[in-house]
Amino acid sequence: MPEELHRPKTKDFYILNINPHTMKKLNRNLSLAFMAIMSLSVALSFAWSPAIKGCHQINAKGESVITFQHREALNMETDIRGGGLLNGSIQTSILRSSNYPVISGRMLITTKHGNLEFNIPRGIYGNGEFSTTAYVIEGSGTGKLAGATGTLQLESVEENPDGSFTLDIDGEICFD
Repeated sequence: MPEELHRPKTKDFYILNINPHTMKKLNRNLSLAFMAIMSLSVALSFAWSPAIKGCHQINAKGESVITFQHREALNMETDIRGGGLLNGSIQTSILRSSNYPVISGRMLITTKHGNLEFNIPRGIYGNGEFSTTAYVIEGSGTGKLAGATGTLQLESVEENPDGSFTLDIDGEICFD
């Protein structure tokens, strides 16, 4: 047999001077690194999931307190319970019209999912009554609330002696 066709024995054949024991370690470490990278990729894909899809019914309660009040304006903070997607807090800024008790204003809901801003074109606040419909401002959603549309109806159901009150919050928030 010609010498150029002669294959060396395995123990004498080292690719780039790496012995077989080192190659086994390298293969095992590469396999573990690949598995770790794949696991991290899967975990990150769940963490960065796209916005929520479909329509979600909201049926929540809120505990509200007036934080600022003047003849022409008031600010209110509300903690939402039982709102599912909208569990969190609401900051509301309201302007009173000269046509008492008619109001208008803006409302910002802050949750662990993101923020969502609402327009309140008309409502009633006076004599222990608060009632309005709030409309999502298009493009105001952040985080998982990006792209949200919908309306919420807010109605006071109980006024407490300290001036705070309980709200019923009902409506629907939709995502494309």
